[in-house]
Amino acid sequence: MIEVYIFNVDGWNESEVKGLLESLPEKVRAEITRYKVFKDQKLRLAARLIIRRYLLVNSYNVGLERWERGKENKPFIKGGPCFNISHSGSLVVVSFGKSDVGIDLEEEKQMDMTSLSEYFHPEELEYIGTPPIDLSRFYKLWVRKEAFLKALGKGVMGNLMGMNSLKSPILVGDKSWSIQTIEVGKGYHCAICSSETPIEVKITPIETF
Repeated sequence: MIEVYIFNVDGWNESEVKGLLESLPEKVRAEITRYKVFKDQKLRLAARLIIRRYLLVNSYNVGLERWERGKENKPFIKGGPCFNISHSGSLVVVSFGKSDVGIDLEEEKQMDMTSLSEYFHPEELEYIGTPPIDLSRFYKLWVRKEAFLKALGKGVMGNLMGMNSLKSPILVGDKSWSIQTIEVGKGYHCAICSSETPIEVKITPIETF
C-alpha cells in the first residue's frame, strides 16, 4: 500500500508559518528558510509537517531530527519509512511506502515544449502528437517519467528518452517498477512509481496541522 498525503498551502499566512517553523528542528528549519520566496518556504514546510505527522501516527521512534539527504540530494529519515516529496503550484504531495517510492506533481500551464519533446520515447511522442502538442497528455507522461526516475534515485537528466512511461511495469535489471497516474486536484497531474506490484494507493487530503 502506497499512502499519499496532499496539502494546499494557500490558506497559510506569515504568522502561522512562523509558528510552525519554530516547531521544527534547527537544521530542518534552516533548510526551509534558505528559500527567500514565501511560497517556496510554505511548500517545503508542509512536506516536512506531513512527514512528522506520519512518523507520529505510525509510532516510529524517530522524528525530523533524523532528516538527512542522500544520493541525488534525496531526503530520508534514518530509521524511518520510505517516502518521496513533490510540490507544484499550491499543492504538496508526499508518498510513503514499504520500499523505494517516487512521486511527481505538476501544475498544468502553458509552456514551450519544443525542446522537451526530445526527452520522449517514440511511442510517447506518438501519444502526445505533433505540434501543437496535447498539453494534458504531455504532463501525464512527464509526471510518470519523473516519478520513475525519482523512485530509482535519479535526477531529471536520467535516460528519459530510453524509457516508455506508457508501459507499466518497467523492468530495470531484475527489479520491476510499476507506474500509476493518480488524481490530486483539478489543473494538476500526478503519478507515483514503486516496486510494489500492483500498486494500491490511499490518498488522504490534509486540512490543517
